[in-house]
Amino acid sequence: MFEWTMGIRILTSLLILVSASVIAVVVVRILVSGPVPPADFKNLKRSDRPNDFLICPEDLCPSHPDEISPVFAVPSSRLEQEWKRVLSDLPRTRQLDRTEDADYSYVQRSQLFGFPDSFSVRFASLGEGRSSLILYS
Repeated sequence: MFEWTMGIRILTSLLILVSASVIAVVVVRILVSGPVPPADFKNLKRSDRPNDFLICPEDLCPSHPDEISPVFAVPSSRLEQEWKRVLSDLPRTRQLDRTEDADYSYVQRSQLFGFPDSFSVRFASLGEGRSSLILYS
């Protein structure tokens, strides 16, 4: 009898633990999955989060980038088309918004729990058929 009630207690404890974990994941997904506006690239202020990351062409952003983005030998409209083509193949990624300045915001969710990673992009025309992009996450 003692072994049977001990087994029931262990099983009940495991069930409560798993249920609490599932509820926590659902609550986090609901709280963190609100709309994410595109970054304001003209007045960009970096956050103090450790996962803040900026890619930008040299001398084009008011904040210091983590990486210098490459310059492409295509107009910005072509770079934008290619970007959309590549992103359409990425799993769990969707466009959230587009501003009048053609800034886009996206969210990509992690595979296991669906945690969101938001990022914004702007395509920069550099003249003479060259372009680059600004990416902030």
